[in-house]
Amino acid sequence: MVAGAIAALVLRTLLTVTMPHNPFILFWSVGVAIMAMIQQGISGSYLLLILG
Repeated sequence: MVAGAIAALVLRTLLTVTMPHNPFILFWSVGVAIMAMIQQGISGSYLLLILG
């Protein structure tokens, strides 16, 4: 686990990405996050309905 944390820290410091802060990118990022949360909720609810 410690080796994984060190590898993640090294990769994070080596690979820096800069994103422009404009409303268009923020809008689509929020949309993707909301869809990911909704999809998980629908999948879990559907599974519970199937199982009874």
